[in-house]
Amino acid sequence: MPWNKTGTLTEGKPQITNIITTETVTEETLLQFTASVESRSHHPSAKAILAKAQTLEINVEPTQNHKALAGI
Repeated sequence: MPWNKTGTLTEGKPQITNIITTETVTEETLLQFTASVESRSHHPSAKAILAKAQTLEINVEPTQNHKALAGI
């Protein structure tokens, strides 16, 4: 998922601008899975993914056994 580097540098807030998938998965499905996995993260990349999912009104499913590892 490419980042809007202009927004990242000028606003300090990365944004999802494009989603590139394969033939076997749709953009919506990929974004739903990715947003669900990132839903409890506080990382700027995760926030950008969640914002894009919200903008497209994609349902984010709760995850189980979430464990954040600092520095990874």
